[in-house]
Amino acid sequence: MPQSNSWTGGSNKGARVSTPQQVQRVAEYLRDECVGIDNAVHSETISVALSMEGRTLRAAISDLDGKILKNRAGEEMAFIIESGDHGYFLCEYADEADDGSRRLRAAAAKMLGRADRRERAAQLLPRIQSTLWAEVPEELT
Repeated sequence: MPQSNSWTGGSNKGARVSTPQQVQRVAEYLRDECVGIDNAVHSETISVALSMEGRTLRAAISDLDGKILKNRAGEEMAFIIESGDHGYFLCEYADEADDGSRRLRAAAAKMLGRADRRERAAQLLPRIQSTLWAEVPEELT
């Protein structure tokens, strides 16, 4: 089914994963159009240009971020993708990547803290598996 070529606010539409072909298309677009903060492009513009839903675009960007790929000349190029009010862009300088890396680490720490809380709270709940294993002879466990 062909996708629309217009932005309809579909940032929550599309797949949570992207195909290798979609990742390649996004990589080429970012490499050709979005190097440096002065060339930042909003997701809506990229979505329309690539006929790709917002969620699929974000999945492709997530797949690409932090990788080392080849530029058109065949040289290695850091694909560190930043975003904000200005849109998405490939970092030209390591300093541009610092805030994004800090944000990712803070989000990861918050998620790990949540997982820890859940595991502690789950200790108050009964386990289905424990009753099943209670019936297994000790030599089989």
